[in-house]
Amino acid sequence: MTMNLSCIRILIVDDNEVILQLLRTKLCGCGFSVVTANSGIEAIHKLTRDSFDLVLTDIHMPGLNGNILARYIRNVCKHVPVIAVTAAPWLANESFDMVIEKPFELKFLMDSIEYYLSDNSQQPEQYEVKCCV
Repeated sequence: MTMNLSCIRILIVDDNEVILQLLRTKLCGCGFSVVTANSGIEAIHKLTRDSFDLVLTDIHMPGLNGNILARYIRNVCKHVPVIAVTAAPWLANESFDMVIEKPFELKFLMDSIEYYLSDNSQQPEQYEVKCCV
């Protein structure tokens, strides 16, 4: 499966600047259009001003955490997949489409992103991502 990645907008939310920049660099390198937010509040501000095709978020963040953010997205942007990327998967609520535990393999994350942006007819591990990671 080949996707036109340049028109796909992904919002990444994490309070850890290192993780935020690592994910941004990798996803931009693959051709995605990426916007970042350091908190759940900042993410909500960006979601009210712009539209996104997918959201990657940490769960355990100060202030407005990833669970509250995912619930907000479910209520306001129902069609937008929300993937948690977290070291604390046991904290996830039912609002997430998928939970990926840190540390994770980048290929699995990329396959999962492609899965949720496609027709969902195959499991993520069956996709071949067409970018250098």
